[in-house]
Amino acid sequence: MALNVKIDAFEGPFDLLFHLIEKNQIDIYDIPIAELTEQYLNYLEKISENQLDLASEFLVMAATLLSIKSKMLLPSKQDQEIQLELAATEDGDPRSELINKLLEYKKFKEISLILKTKAQEQELIFRRPPEDLSHMWIEDFPLPEITFKDLKSIFKTVINKKKPNEMVSKINKDPMPLSQKVKEVYRTLKQLKSKVFFSNLYSHKTSKIEIIITFLAVLELIKMNRIFAAQEKQFGEIVLITREV
Repeated sequence: MALNVKIDAFEGPFDLLFHLIEKNQIDIYDIPIAELTEQYLNYLEKISENQLDLASEFLVMAATLLSIKSKMLLPSKQDQEIQLELAATEDGDPRSELINKLLEYKKFKEISLILKTKAQEQELIFRRPPEDLSHMWIEDFPLPEITFKDLKSIFKTVINKKKPNEMVSKINKDPMPLSQKVKEVYRTLKQLKSKVFFSNLYSHKTSKIEIIITFLAVLELIKMNRIFAAQEKQFGEIVLITREV
């Protein structure tokens, strides 16, 4: 039989060995070592001189096959009864290690074929490219940043505008912890993706302590360099804008 197969067509010695087993429909658990070794060596004879480096690992497999073949052909020093007993066990069969490696290789080969099929299926799927939403983004606001002194002054104005609550018998809920308020304010600013007035962060029903907590959260975010504050005009409202992270 003419064998015109190039050695670089196989990914490794196990690939070639597995090809021979499938081609000859050999039972992987009962490998005819003599026949398989002969065919394997015939393949190696087709290796050209410029492929010798590539063939080194294939030659190691050839040596392994020849070693197994010799063990199976040479008479054992043990008597026939012991020899038959060993042959009945996996450890007593010189082919057992090779069989286990071939079974493991077969498993990975099947998985690789599944992955290859999935990759080919993905190539047939055409996804819609992301829509360009750049026109929806708010342009940078050319607003001058304000100082802490300005913030303090504006905050006093906000607090003074807040009318004192009437003396009524009610139980006020505990104010939100500062760390939680920081997250809430930042999340609100990120969602709006535009400038937000400080007064938009609370309502007329908000207590003074909650306004103070909100203001402290704003200061914390400015300190963390997550947002910056500005005024569109002197003595105007505080404008809050998120920074690009």
